[in-house]
Amino acid sequence: MGELIDMSIDIPASKVWYFPHAPSKTVYEEFLPKHGIPVEKIYLEVYPRCGNVVSASIPLGIRLAEEEGKLKRGDPICLVPVSAGLVASVVQLTY
Repeated sequence: MGELIDMSIDIPASKVWYFPHAPSKTVYEEFLPKHGIPVEKIYLEVYPRCGNVVSASIPLGIRLAEEEGKLKRGDPICLVPVSAGLVASVVQLTY
């Protein structure tokens, strides 16, 4: 996953918001910083606030971050969906 992120992102990690499917904060808080991604740029508030909303976690996280003033149009974001540890993808886009 780290190599996939490294290959996919062409903006400095500190300037990008990361939106994972995150039923567990621990996995992302331990794993992503090992690849230069600051833990404060990983949006992990969906599960504590809404529970495991499965495939809605990433779009819901984007909406919550926008409501909180952490994200605005034109910001670079990275979507990090992982499915049961078997499938992973990384998508960088401009919000």
